[in-house]
Amino acid sequence: MDHQILETVLRKTFEDRKISLEERHQLRYIVTRHKYDYETLAFIRNRAFRIAAEVVDGNESREILKWLEEVVRIIDQTLIKACPAVVDVAFSPGNECLNKVITTLTEAKRSADICMFTITDNRIRDAIVALHRRGRRVRIISDDEKMKDPGSDISYLSQQGIPVAVDDSKEHMHHKFAVFDRGILLTGSFNWTRSAVERNHENILVTDNERLVGPFLKEFERLWESFRVIE
Repeated sequence: MDHQILETVLRKTFEDRKISLEERHQLRYIVTRHKYDYETLAFIRNRAFRIAAEVVDGNESREILKWLEEVVRIIDQTLIKACPAVVDVAFSPGNECLNKVITTLTEAKRSADICMFTITDNRIRDAIVALHRRGRRVRIISDDEKMKDPGSDISYLSQQGIPVAVDDSKEHMHHKFAVFDRGILLTGSFNWTRSAVERNHENILVTDNERLVGPFLKEFERLWESFRVIE
């Protein structure tokens, strides 16, 4: 939306020094429409303060407005930092999900905490082993029954010295997520298998949003403490 139109809307709401219900709905609609456009949101905020400052009398009142603007700016900056800097998605069938998993494994700098129902794709297996051999901390949680399936890579990964924990129960450990460097979450329906790459309709989401990463990391640690690490 053009900035001149936005300013006109703001000045209209300011004419009687109060925001009517209709004007409130209009402003909320505009802000919601631009909720990911931080430049436009900043313009709306700054222009609102400028419009108010035009009619404020006295130095003290202007100082109060300036103080309020600084408080709002600090809040805005905090909210922007809380928004994810990394957001990506991938879909299968096809190599999108496979490539995203391998790329994220390759780019990990410190650690990979993998909680995966099953792993049978040797390309992903090899990327995990390579990460481990580069000295990154790798931990894997998986399902005790699925690791017995033909083609499962879980036992092989354990044999390479990677710590692996399984659930040891009749229920399935059906999670499909991984946390990299304790700050990047990869999750979705995608199992790390060839069938998921070649035939299934699957999805992956990658994000560094702390509100999402934190609970997944907490769940990983909870399961790690309660499951059996295989020898």
